[in-house]
Amino acid sequence: MCSYERGIVMDIGLILNLTDSQFETLMTWIKTQTTIESISKNLKEKSVLTRSIDVHDFPTRIVTIFRNEKIKTYLDLVRYNEYHALQWKNMGKLSLEIIKNHLSKLGLRLGMIN
Repeated sequence: MCSYERGIVMDIGLILNLTDSQFETLMTWIKTQTTIESISKNLKEKSVLTRSIDVHDFPTRIVTIFRNEKIKTYLDLVRYNEYHALQWKNMGKLSLEIIKNHLSKLGLRLGMIN
């Protein structure tokens, strides 16, 4: 939690007239919520990244590009940014948009992992 966020929580504590003990309990709860959410998100993201790309989700042209580039999992795919993806043989802007839309539905994006 950054100092700005802590300041907001302190303001809320003052408005609610919380004791020091109640304020610390609130801070602990907020930190726990953030940690649980980020852990949950990371686990979901990791399970998606290790999945094989379902060729039925993409047009044949894109599947062929993935085969030529030896992209088998979402992890393989998100290691490339848009610039590099456009360098692949037969990749155009429309195919790139299809890939980006599909990734966004999964909470992923091109270039998110180096």
